[in-house]
Amino acid sequence: MKTESFPVFSQRIREKAELKRVPIRAMFELTYRCNFDCRHCYIPGSYRDSRADELGTKEVFGIIDRLRDIGTLYLGFTGGEPFLREDLFDILEYAGSSGFQTMVYTNGSLITAEAARKLKRCRVSKVSVSCHSISEATFEFITRRKGSFVKVRKAISDLLKAGIPVELKTNVMECNREQVSAVASFAEKENIQFRFSEDLFPMLDGSSKPYEMSLKAPAGPVDIQEEDICRGTTRRKHGRMERELFTCGVGKSNLVINPFGLLKPCLMLEKPAYDLRNVSLVRAWDGISAFFSGLNKSGLECASCGLARFCNWCPAVSFLESGSFNKCSRASRGYALIRERYHKTKGG
Repeated sequence: MKTESFPVFSQRIREKAELKRVPIRAMFELTYRCNFDCRHCYIPGSYRDSRADELGTKEVFGIIDRLRDIGTLYLGFTGGEPFLREDLFDILEYAGSSGFQTMVYTNGSLITAEAARKLKRCRVSKVSVSCHSISEATFEFITRRKGSFVKVRKAISDLLKAGIPVELKTNVMECNREQVSAVASFAEKENIQFRFSEDLFPMLDGSSKPYEMSLKAPAGPVDIQEEDICRGTTRRKHGRMERELFTCGVGKSNLVINPFGLLKPCLMLEKPAYDLRNVSLVRAWDGISAFFSGLNKSGLECASCGLARFCNWCPAVSFLESGSFNKCSRASRGYALIRERYHKTKGG
């Protein structure tokens, strides 16, 4: 019998889903509330202050049913901090029993040993924990919460003891750039999947405040952190970039539902949006799919840019910065310059 690796199988499924416009991946933002105040977070403080009008448990169940019926396979739960939802385990149990492959994206600080065991019983396939440093001082500088470092490290240990696959993800910033290799080494030692990105995003209200934490273009020879960053970045292929704006599945195989029941294209885009309290999921998905298939791709600045081969440009970020999907992103250009500098120092 012919076999293939899971990444190959997953990519094949995604390509078929995109051709047929089936939203096989959904991200459910269960709340915008959070017990951290991370300096680079893209969720505005005004979004995080209230639980008013969040979907109730039964409403979440209803949307999960509709996602199953429309063909969704992978269901991620995020926030904010999803563990602030008192009904989180009910939701995870319902999603797992409905046949979804479920993941939880969390800062980890509220996960206890008992919570980890409950996650195992809920058949969660992976828990992704934000871990931006293994230095307590740097970690808590980023989260702006005393005691957060110890809580997150303990949560990682509790998850591993419960037998739950763990992923550590790190946003590379100027304040933690010297520690990325140490986080990677810790993950390798614990046999944990490690993922990182130097991409920061503007806030959903358009504020560029998170960019204050961005990497700065190096003035001299770059070190191992830049080398890791360059190897870890997915390069955009010129041909595909010229054919379409979004290469990530937006409007084709991915969707996002916010805490208030609004179906939206991705985590960074709040429009177009459809209220699932009043509109069917099929109609909402058809509307989003039609919007993105009809986008005007002419005038894309990236097509003629010499930095394109180093750039991880995102049209959603461009829209938040400038109101246009076709413009160059200030943040993306800055990161591309860092990669270009590294490439030149290596004689590329």
